[in-house]
Amino acid sequence: MLFTPRNPSLHLWDSWLLKQGEEFHLFHLMKRTGESSSMINHAISKDLVTWEEKGPVIERGKPGEWDAGGLNTGITVHHDGKYYMFYGALVDGVQRIGVAISTDLDKWEKYDGSPVLKIDPRWYQAEVLDASEPGVSWRDPCIIEDENGIFHAFVCARAKTGAWAAKGAIGHATSSDLLSWDVHPPIYVSDRHGFLEVPDVFRLGDRWFIIFSTGQWHTTRTDDADYAASGMRYLVGESMLGPYYEPKGSSLLSTGLGVLGAYAGRSISLEGEDHLMRRMPIGSRLFYYHNAYRTEFLKFTFKGSWGLPKLLTQDEGRLHLGYYPKVISAIISPETLLLEGEEFSEFYPGVHGTGIEWDKLGQGLSGYCPGGSAAALTRHKISDGMCQVKVSIASGGAAGILFRYDDGSREGLALTVDVTRQRVELLRVYRAEFGWTSCIEQYRPLAIDCDKEYMIRVVARDCFVDAYVDDQAMFSLSVEANKKGRTGLYLENAKAQFGSVTVKPIGRR
Repeated sequence: MLFTPRNPSLHLWDSWLLKQGEEFHLFHLMKRTGESSSMINHAISKDLVTWEEKGPVIERGKPGEWDAGGLNTGITVHHDGKYYMFYGALVDGVQRIGVAISTDLDKWEKYDGSPVLKIDPRWYQAEVLDASEPGVSWRDPCIIEDENGIFHAFVCARAKTGAWAAKGAIGHATSSDLLSWDVHPPIYVSDRHGFLEVPDVFRLGDRWFIIFSTGQWHTTRTDDADYAASGMRYLVGESMLGPYYEPKGSSLLSTGLGVLGAYAGRSISLEGEDHLMRRMPIGSRLFYYHNAYRTEFLKFTFKGSWGLPKLLTQDEGRLHLGYYPKVISAIISPETLLLEGEEFSEFYPGVHGTGIEWDKLGQGLSGYCPGGSAAALTRHKISDGMCQVKVSIASGGAAGILFRYDDGSREGLALTVDVTRQRVELLRVYRAEFGWTSCIEQYRPLAIDCDKEYMIRVVARDCFVDAYVDDQAMFSLSVEANKKGRTGLYLENAKAQFGSVTVKPIGRR
């Protein structure tokens, strides 16, 4: 895990970053299992991998104080030599937003005039009886300064009018001093999302974007719910204040029905980054989030771990998440194991009398499985690390990399590209007495062409799996699986060629 609180009884939840000089300051909600967040924790890093935990800086208020209820996501702003931490709290069924002030990011004083950002009933749901969840929504501020020195706050709210199962809104307010705020009508009201949580507003190129988080528990109604019911989506706008629209295929990093994985995504500018980032696309941003995972796999109570940061870019109004080499290079060992053709010593089902063919090449294998599934295994085992392969499929079917395969349970995971279904799949695979069988953990649509080579990469750490195709992030989620196992190749109703099969364990450089 990249970062979790050192106290095992306290869990990381929504987070936000502030970069000052060479240091990243991470602030995050902290909670106990099954309870609402009760404090805000602080940690510092120079590489987004090694963290020094400073400890809680804000704690839930005492009875009668404005923040005496469960705490909500915040944001930290630097202005005129001071730091302003805006955060929320739910008290008496109504969410409100207040602020604490610091000169050093360590010691914070709650502002006596809080809450400073108050909901306006002219445009937003403000009464508990009107809310579609146990509380009035007014949370998760994102605050940015415009060219005229005016601060704009964007918040998760509910519009006063609209369809009951929708009207999730991005609320808007302005201030010249960060303490006195004027609330305005929403800049966006959804017709299919009940809530647009943790909004992140920014400009890339000639367009403005709003990333938001939502889930099936928030009355979300989408046509891609089977693979993107919960997670992060985005809006596209002409200016900071819109108008905005949600493009088709707006899912940025999501999980399917019944699964909670990557959530609460935000981004910060990469301007001024070191030489590694000068090779990145102009206007790139660092995208960060947390991975939720179950404390007990069959119980729906969750912990959180800071996710593996991604590279955020845009192309003609479409946002893309990609492989972020700076962080990966910091966690991957310099030891690189290239699995050449001779390394593959076990084939199942066998190649005699089955129609299955495997041919060893200098840097990999070619394989043919006319029906069902087949695998080629090496002796090499890996727990936390990165596995990757270049694969091209001649016609139909799926092919990819097998990892964490355990001989005892005869179970593992496979990441494949599927020409027939036109998607990327994370499969749980089993070696049965009659051959391989599988069930799907997660998938994402992707145009896959025959005879085109794709780089498939998976980063596995603890219970988390991050999947990439040609450096584009496909999904990030937790899975119940073996923590260590053999690496191999996987075929399903396909003829494919595999090359550059490499394994890199996670370790300190």
